[in-house]
Parts: sequence; structure tokens; C-alpha cells
Amino acid sequence: VYKRQIQRMEASDGQVRGNVDTLMKVVEALDRAGLELIGEGTVSSEGGRGVRLKAKIPAGESNA
Repeated sequence: VYKRQIQRMEASDGQVRGNVDTLMKVVEALDRAGLELIGEGTVSSEGGRGVRLKAKIPAGESNA
């Protein structure tokens, strides 16, 4: 994914616009990095949408 593609997505008003394949690559990269996307209306102590660190999973447990 190119930097310019990310910049265009960031500049989107409201719903993020972009190629579905590119959006999926970004979501997967964030997931692998331990970040969780917060959707509109999702419970969040700060309110609104965004990203946050995923909760740590104790050794031996799985999130699957």
C-alpha cells in the first residue's frame, strides 16, 4: 500500500473511500500490529471511532 493511498483514505469525509483490497490490507496490517478498529457506535471510553491497542491475551489462551 502506497503512502498516497493512505493519505487519500485519511482525507475522506465520513465513510473511508478506497479500493476494497487496499482497505483490507490496511485493516489486516493494523490487526497484525495489535491494533483494534473502533467502529462508530462501538463502546469506547473516549467515544467516537478510531483505533486502540488490543487487550493482551494471557499465554496459552486464544482469541479465535
